[in-house]
Amino acid sequence: MKLAVISQANQGKDTFCEIVSEIYNVPFVSSTYYIAEHIVFPLLKDKYGYRNLEECLKDKANHRKEWADIINKYNEKDLSKVAKDILSINDFYCGIRCKKQLEASKHLFDLIIWVDASERLGVTENSSSITVTKDDADIIITNNGTKEEFEIKVKKVFSLLMTNRQPSEGVEKTLDERKKDFYNEVAKHKERYSRRELTDFYKYWTEHSDTIRKNTKMKFEKQTTFHVGRRLARWRKQGQKYSIVGMVKGFNKRKG
Repeated sequence: MKLAVISQANQGKDTFCEIVSEIYNVPFVSSTYYIAEHIVFPLLKDKYGYRNLEECLKDKANHRKEWADIINKYNEKDLSKVAKDILSINDFYCGIRCKKQLEASKHLFDLIIWVDASERLGVTENSSSITVTKDDADIIITNNGTKEEFEIKVKKVFSLLMTNRQPSEGVEKTLDERKKDFYNEVAKHKERYSRRELTDFYKYWTEHSDTIRKNTKMKFEKQTTFHVGRRLARWRKQGQKYSIVGMVKGFNKRKG
């Protein structure tokens, strides 16, 4: 599941991701850290005399608008570039702040979550550095109590999300989940076919467009009908037909 977790500064979005990552073993690296390391620090280290990445991160609060401008420049040709970079190694983009970038990246996310602690903290960031709002989110999780109360709430919400993703509830599976299901179906035939045959078969039929959308279809899903057992039998037959041994046998048969 790919998530965008958004909020104003210090309202609990990182805490949300840390809780989910720890409980469900979901990959998460702070997007602030990623952006600082790969984009901001190389540009600002000489300007502000940062000796290391940590100094740059600690000084972020004093340069939020400058950070936002740098990220906007990085995304100039492709508004979803940072999102794609982060999702290539993480399941969360925690902290997307630009509304235009969020709009351009929506197709990459299964869900957009807003974490809101405004009753407890008030406004913690202004529109000079954040243009996304709670109206851009699919769901809102409030964080106006204790950390323990927030953790209980996050566990309940995420557990419900995972439960509701079952196909029996009418929720479409992700591409990765469908790949896993197909892999399990193919693996049922391991006693009859070699590992190489099954691997090549799996790789061939799970090919898909490089542009990942919610409705991206793999090659086998584009077929009108697809029975794994029958397709494997045909796969082996075609493989034998075009192998050296198969061609020799075919030639001898025609010659005879």
